[in-house]
Amino acid sequence: MKEGEPKPPTLFEQMNQYLKKEAPKDIENPTVEGIAERLGIPGEVLNHWLDNDRQFRDELARLKDFQEKDPFREGTEFDYFIHSSGIQFVLDETKKRYSI
Repeated sequence: MKEGEPKPPTLFEQMNQYLKKEAPKDIENPTVEGIAERLGIPGEVLNHWLDNDRQFRDELARLKDFQEKDPFREGTEFDYFIHSSGIQFVLDETKKRYSI
């Protein structure tokens, strides 16, 4: 990346883009970070996992790819609940590998 060029979006930013589009209006902070917060995972821990845990990063990347290409995606609130459930599962499984 050259100086002055914008940084490419992080994995979380990419996932948050479609989560925010799909989320019902009454969902507070419909983001990966918001889901993690509701599960008791602090932001600094989440970012540590993203930077240092290859399994976590790979699982989220596969989930993002699937969700972007989901053949059953209808652009409804139901999509948000399905997609956020996948993120919650990855977060829960990763949390089990750490003591936080």
